[in-house]
Amino acid sequence: MQLDELHKAILNELQQNARISNAELGRRIGLTAPAVGERIKRMEEAGIIKGFGTHIDFRSLQYTEKALIGVKLPHAHTDTFLKATEKIAGITDIVRVTGEYCFFVSVTVSTRAELDVILDQFGAYGETVTYGVLSEPVEGKAIML
Repeated sequence: MQLDELHKAILNELQQNARISNAELGRRIGLTAPAVGERIKRMEEAGIIKGFGTHIDFRSLQYTEKALIGVKLPHAHTDTFLKATEKIAGITDIVRVTGEYCFFVSVTVSTRAELDVILDQFGAYGETVTYGVLSEPVEGKAIML
């Protein structure tokens, strides 16, 4: 799908506020609400827009332990490891990386004991290194297109 400047304007606005109405979004970029809706629908169908979500402050809900876990494992264990992570509560993101580790996994849990359980599970697949998150000074920053 070819994106024009209006598509990019829609994406920029949605990154700032995914709950904005099509009418308001249209007013901001110079389109009608139905035209905005149609463009959003086409971008969803093309896989450009993957979904709309809610950003939750987990710390205020007593999920106070956040960590990044580097996982180093044999290539043959990659699929098995990823399949196993589907069933582990607390995992928010997994990124595949270059370098010494294969993946970095972001975990948010209520207690260190829960983090220990996850680390024990990961240990069955390979080596780990864990970094405790102290704060998130920049979080979910939009990329202006």
